[in-house]
Amino acid sequence: MAPPHQAERAAVNPLSYLPVLGDARQPEVFFGRLRWANRGVPMTLLLIALNVLVFLWLMPDGLAQHRHLLEQEWRSAGRPLQDVEWAAFWRFVRAGFLPTQLGAAGANVADLTLGHHQVWRLLTCSFLHANLLHMAMNMWVLRTLGDTAERLFGSVIFGVVFVLSGLGGSIVSLASTLSAHPNLPSVGASGAVFGVMGGLIGFALVGRRLLPPHVRRALMRGGLWFTVINLGLGLALPMVDNGAHL
Repeated sequence: MAPPHQAERAAVNPLSYLPVLGDARQPEVFFGRLRWANRGVPMTLLLIALNVLVFLWLMPDGLAQHRHLLEQEWRSAGRPLQDVEWAAFWRFVRAGFLPTQLGAAGANVADLTLGHHQVWRLLTCSFLHANLLHMAMNMWVLRTLGDTAERLFGSVIFGVVFVLSGLGGSIVSLASTLSAHPNLPSVGASGAVFGVMGGLIGFALVGRRLLPPHVRRALMRGGLWFTVINLGLGLALPMVDNGAHL
């Protein structure tokens, strides 16, 4: 049975006030109505699916490379090979893809992107991830941010923000992090995801007439904490490309 007032709620402007539905000036009410008015986030789900499919497509080769390396190590140590498959699987889960494989798959590598004029890597690197945890974290954040951003911007604009932010992150990465490491592969959707967060902050800044003050402050506060925490992690972890995040 449909919840009471479902029809009315689905048709309500998120900025309007109705006593039975609550005060839309409150962030939780505003975003609740926004989800009712815009039920789906197809672009967010499509981008997540593309990232997951690319990871699964490369995974067999990643497993094969770890298995080959383990076989060599175990043979040198005189160790039997009956458990090498499981060992290779868990090693892949922990370590992920080798740098050479990421480079061959389309990572942002300064020596290739600039030296060999393979500019397409500026985009393809946003759909590659170093390991399972890397992908899972980025997709979780993309799903969380996309749930709001796609509904506020619309699917097409949201997709444009994601792609342009990924390209921008790759360019800044080349100018900062990768300039000192021309053979280091940079991968991940986090540059694009940070851009989506930047889009929400920008929307809150310029949309003063579109958003209630409490909602605008909630977006700004969430964006600030997101940025500070993740840039702080980037400074603490040497493998994180903070240039793309900035």
